[in-house]
Amino acid sequence: MNIPFSRRDWLTGISATTLAGVASAGPAAKPAVDPFTYCLNTSTIRGQGLSIVEEVTLAAKAGYCAIEPWINELDRYVTNGGNLRDLRATGFRGVLSLELFNPTYWKQDALAVARTGLDKMRAAVRASLEPAGK
Repeated sequence: MNIPFSRRDWLTGISATTLAGVASAGPAAKPAVDPFTYCLNTSTIRGQGLSIVEEVTLAAKAGYCAIEPWINELDRYVTNGGNLRDLRATGFRGVLSLELFNPTYWKQDALAVARTGLDKMRAAVRASLEPAGK
């Protein structure tokens, strides 16, 4: 006899089984260490009209371990009078990831793109560390 399951039925069954397994493990059970670092790509919230400082603050509050700001967002913030030191004031101390999901980069030499990106990211980090008044 073949009983078809919907995706919803399957997921509900798996969730209930997993929950039962966790509940039966008792107080000695320890959660597994998460092998992943979750990174917020700022393009996913671009439509919200937030400044880069607000995006970084959001990432910190949401518990992200890393953030992937697009260099043009950092450039735009500085061009509009912002200072990258403001990013440190958000409290975020996670990892910065270099944005490479740009089709124009794919047509260029990979090593040249990596060097340029790293130089831009280093410049952004240096700017965020400069003392006030510089």
